[in-house]
Amino acid sequence: MEIRSSLQLIEKRATHSWPILLLASDFSRYWTKFPSPRTDTIDLIYEYTAKIVGDHFGLPIPPVALIKAEAGSFRERDYPWLKVGSLGFGSQEVLQNDALSQHSALIRSKHDFNCIQNPLDLIRIAIFDLHMANTDRSDANFNLLLKRGSGDQIIAIDHAQIFKGPNYKNDFKAVPETSIGNSVLRTNYGHSILKYIDQSYFKAVLQDYENRLPSLAPKLARLKQSIPEEWALSPELHQRISEFLLNEERWDSIARAFRRFFGFL
Repeated sequence: MEIRSSLQLIEKRATHSWPILLLASDFSRYWTKFPSPRTDTIDLIYEYTAKIVGDHFGLPIPPVALIKAEAGSFRERDYPWLKVGSLGFGSQEVLQNDALSQHSALIRSKHDFNCIQNPLDLIRIAIFDLHMANTDRSDANFNLLLKRGSGDQIIAIDHAQIFKGPNYKNDFKAVPETSIGNSVLRTNYGHSILKYIDQSYFKAVLQDYENRLPSLAPKLARLKQSIPEEWALSPELHQRISEFLLNEERWDSIARAFRRFFGFL
């Protein structure tokens, strides 16, 4: 993953993880999380891992970069915890977007449905969320954007709370899943999209995800070499991530849970 330098820090968002909107050396703007009192390096490792895994399974996730905090790009009194030279995880800003939520306009016609470029990706995102044990996408917090354009595109963001979230940080284990959980597919917005999708596509998306699982292993094996040294990915955490995502018994339970939900068990 390429390293960009920060040119100017623009805005800090008042959310749990303190993401900073900044202009980087490629003249793109990134929402960036640096090590801070609210974001430790494991959060950054999780974000990085989710991008690698998400890309592997074809999820719509914004381009990312490692961002180096450069002297002169920020006022130290505004960011007393940010050290010059620190590496952060930057997610490229998505322009012309609406944040999806329970209050978003529902898909009420085939015309509305056809305006979405990638409706099947909502299914793919739901499978990914259960596979990654993402605790930060639900009916209360979609963490999905609708990128406006000639065709609207669903975009998935913010994956720091995978592997069962902060309560299990660095201590998660691969156990079977019994249901799809509090998935966005269960929301009114999710239902309004699913009703326009033929059931054969549910099977196809699930099968495509399963077909890609075996080739995930070498990408996970390379995590240790690609994650910045200063984030200190331990051999134990690296092994736990691989075992969690490649566990066949757990995947079988995930696939069964989705087959039950889609009604073709």
